[in-house]
Amino acid sequence: MAELGGTLRAGALPRLEELVRQGHNVPGSATSPEQLLHRFHDFDQAGRRLLRDVFPDRVALERFDTPAGQRLRTGEVPRREVARLVLADIEDKVATLTDLIAHSKHAGVVAGAHPDPSLDFVKETVSVKLFVVHGHNEQVKHHVQLVLARALPGADVIVLHEQPSGGSSTIIEKLERYATDVDFVVVLLTGDDQLTTATGEVERRARQNVVLELGYFLAKLGRHKVVALHEAGLVLPSDFSGVLYISYDAGGGWRGELLKELDHAGLRPDWAQALK
Repeated sequence: MAELGGTLRAGALPRLEELVRQGHNVPGSATSPEQLLHRFHDFDQAGRRLLRDVFPDRVALERFDTPAGQRLRTGEVPRREVARLVLADIEDKVATLTDLIAHSKHAGVVAGAHPDPSLDFVKETVSVKLFVVHGHNEQVKHHVQLVLARALPGADVIVLHEQPSGGSSTIIEKLERYATDVDFVVVLLTGDDQLTTATGEVERRARQNVVLELGYFLAKLGRHKVVALHEAGLVLPSDFSGVLYISYDAGGGWRGELLKELDHAGLRPDWAQALK
């Protein structure tokens, strides 16, 4: 395998070994394709976070990502194919984790690690990456950022224009750089553009770059990790069937809907803090 580089953080090996045990338990703990898919998402998400947390480079994370897993994350898998794809994905992921453990033991890890038998892979306290796509409405953007920060303390809430370019020469290059390993995306559709149709009707629409980035993240992460939050009276994109649209209402009801989706994605938001 490619050189992983550097040493692991203390406690990495028992966490990797526990993840292997949890992986073996995924198929046997599910009684339906829907439950199996939910267990896959929990395991996949926990594994990606853990590898990002304990390895200094992306080699381990890239190996953990399988073709079957990529297809399952799109949310477009027929019910009859779920079991086959999950089993293939788990087999490959467990093999990769076993290889990483052997490699790490050979290379050496930071001293002082002790196994924790109570470790639960769903409750790993590692960094969460959230991405906010927005238009020109700064008030909506700041409000959403605040709710996300309260809901998931310590999460990295990424807003593209607030990040350094780091040598990226184009917007799409910068987007690709900062969109790596994102756990969840909130797209803000605000009425920044106004146009008149051929029949003379005036329509309010989101900026074209916002709609483009919505499509980008839908293709990258799948529908279950992307939410589109929109202002009232907006003409919504018609080509994204199945996208979850949440209305940004003045009463704040959108916050509960957003928290439900974060919960569904396995991110465990703090409802009490977020709804303050």
